[in-house]
Amino acid sequence: MEVNLVQALVLAVAAGTTSVTITNSALFDRVRQFIEERSAFLGDLFHCAFCMSFWIVLLVELTYQPLLLSTGQFWPDVVVSWLALTGLASLVAALILRAYDLEL
Repeated sequence: MEVNLVQALVLAVAAGTTSVTITNSALFDRVRQFIEERSAFLGDLFHCAFCMSFWIVLLVELTYQPLLLSTGQFWPDVVVSWLALTGLASLVAALILRAYDLEL
């Protein structure tokens, strides 16, 4: 599905907010602790809003299939859309974290 700028921003805000919620909120403290005890790699992932944004936006890509570009080459368009939305989601996450004086 081709996406306009407003749709891209909505998806990025949703992904960025979800990323911050998972990596920084008290709601997910026990989940983060459980994961960190079992895997250092995943523990790091669940403490990094930027890192988490990549995976959340991947789920967004797989679910909504937003294409920010339409060059006729499906996979390159998907990858570019994934990376662009990840960048936007990370900016949203950074703004939220800065507003609450938390670490990215």
